[in-house]
Amino acid sequence: MKESTTHFSHIGETVMANCGQSMKIIAYKNYKNIDVEFEDGTVICSKTYAAFKKGQILNPNLVKSQQIGEVITAVNGQQMKIVARRSCRDIDVMFEDGTLVTGVEYSNFLKGNIKNPNFKYSSKYEVGSSYMGSNGITFTIIDKRHSNDIDIKFEDGTVSKHVKTGAISARNVRHPSINQRGYGVFCNFEVSRAFKDDNGVFYRCKCSKCGLEDIMTPQQMVKHYGLLHEEN
Repeated sequence: MKESTTHFSHIGETVMANCGQSMKIIAYKNYKNIDVEFEDGTVICSKTYAAFKKGQILNPNLVKSQQIGEVITAVNGQQMKIVARRSCRDIDVMFEDGTLVTGVEYSNFLKGNIKNPNFKYSSKYEVGSSYMGSNGITFTIIDKRHSNDIDIKFEDGTVSKHVKTGAISARNVRHPSINQRGYGVFCNFEVSRAFKDDNGVFYRCKCSKCGLEDIMTPQQMVKHYGLLHEEN
């Protein structure tokens, strides 16, 4: 029997551990049993995928390598630079506009996940604008009659009508097929919300078409759904 090409492989997936080193999955038996390798070659076995995604796997051979002057782009698109370092959990960064943010973690710096309190985000909700909801699902505005009557399309193609600006601003737009507790159906997957971290919202899921069981983000489920249709 030919092996399905739709199985979502986590081998090679890389995240940043909480103290600044990158680690990647080198063996994935199931979401409760994975092996990872740190950038210094250290291998840790039999950990959970949830701990991996949260960066909570410890490297006993960790060598501190954070450098003053290191520059990275934050999630808001601005560049920020390390200007002081006391430990991997206590660094100061300066944004390109001169804003200084103190006492942040190096792991969040590497992810670009440090907020600039002086950065002004756009508050316009126009047709074509896309956002990610608190459930981890991206949606796009497809029609706007006025500020409290907006139609949106989720990334799986589902449309919700007559959405209010307040819900969009709070990113509190519920997908019609997933309830408030995070249970439901999305892209042929039966889903239940697992956890959220800096990399997204993750769901325990089972594909009704191929039987795949895993922990995925909505974006990974959409990709899997597309692969199934390519095979058919």
